[in-house]
Formats: sequence, structure tokens, C-alpha cells
Amino acid sequence: MNPLILIPARYESSRLPGKPLKLIAGKSLIQRVYENLAQSDIDVFIITDSQKIEDHLKGFNAEVLRVDDETKNGTERIYLAYKRYFDSEDKSKTYDFIINVQGDEPLLTIKLINQLISFHKNRPEFDIATVYRENSDNELFNDLNTVKVVTNPDGSCHYFSRSPIPAGSKVWKQHIGIYSYKVKALEEYCNAPLSELSEQENLEQLKALDLGMKIGAIMTKEELIGVDVQEDIFRVESYLKDKGLK
Repeated sequence: MNPLILIPARYESSRLPGKPLKLIAGKSLIQRVYENLAQSDIDVFIITDSQKIEDHLKGFNAEVLRVDDETKNGTERIYLAYKRYFDSEDKSKTYDFIINVQGDEPLLTIKLINQLISFHKNRPEFDIATVYRENSDNELFNDLNTVKVVTNPDGSCHYFSRSPIPAGSKVWKQHIGIYSYKVKALEEYCNAPLSELSEQENLEQLKALDLGMKIGAIMTKEELIGVDVQEDIFRVESYLKDKGLK
């Protein structure tokens, strides 16, 4: 069963324009994400709509594909890339899982991706699999930019929200935006309209739940620092320095 990693990378960003090309300790954000995940035999491609990003990626021989269409989100962009470049009648290789990795996770490792893939392979009842980490930071718990997830005892996701859920939690589950899709699930998801809850919370995952899809989740203890604003770059650089990493 073959996985395919697709990394959407847009140049425009409301909070940090040109984010994929921002330098972190001398290396671009998107280069760090790509090189961390290209350390295996899994096929990895970056999907972009930017000539600047494409030129930069070719500078270190990264695999890059263009999807210039207007899309609502990165999930739709990777779906278009899959249909356009990998789902043809004369395809030489088929894929069972499409892994959607955000291009703003410079500390994400291929080890975690492999754990997610293994989990999804062994739990075929899940249409989608994702990741969370336990957190006890009360400020982040109340931050509407931080997504929380509530899971069931069987590892399935019950609900996602920007609000602090479950209310009063001292230790809660912070959702990490990494997804493994069965190909059919990705197609069904992208061909369906937004649901009321997904629009209200502005969360893609709720559309999948509203469609009746089952989402499974694994916990990670990896230190992950997503980059949304300039201050996050300083946090990643500080982490790399403290750990003696480049």
C-alpha cells in the first residue's frame, strides 16, 4: 500500500506574506519541511501556485508541481494535483494514501509521518487519520487560533473546535494539521460542499465528520512549532539553537 506525500505551499499569506521562502537559521521554511520528509522512499511533492517558490525549490532539486487554480484551501489544491498528475489511465504507480502536510511545520519528521501511515494501514475503518498532542497551556487552550480535538476511546475523533473543549480541561488535545486520506475519501471530501459547522468554526475537518466520515487520531510527543507569524520563526530558531541543530 503506497502513500504519497503532498505539501501545499502558497506564496500569499495574510499574516506572513511569502511565508514558504522565509529563512529559518539560513534555510527556507519550505526547504526544511521538504528535506525532513524526503528522507525515505515515500514519494514527496510540493504543490505550489508561485513561480518564486517553484524556482526556489528547483534550486535544491525538490520535486515540485504547479496548481495555479484558485482553491479554498490546501486540501483542494492537493486533490487537484493528485487528479492532474497522478490519477491518469496510463499511471505507472498507484497510491492508497494521500498525506497532506502543511508547508509551515519545519520541525515535522518523517518518523511521525511513518507512524501516521502505519496507524492508518492498521485501522482501515478510518477514512482519514490525523495527529494530536497533549497540552496543558491554559493560554493556548483559550486561543481561538489553536484547534482542539476530542477523541473517543477507540481513537476516533468526536469533534474539533477552536473553542476550549472539553471545558475546564487541565490537559487537552491540540490538533496537528497533518492528514492521511484514503484516495476515495479525499475525492468525496473535495467534491462535497462546505457544511454549516465547518463554515461556522472555519475548520475543514468538520466537513468530513458531517459527511459521515470516520477520522482516527494518534498522539505524538514530538515538539512541533507551526509558523504563522514572524515570532514563530524566532521560536523555531531558538529551539534549533537549544537542541544544537542546524
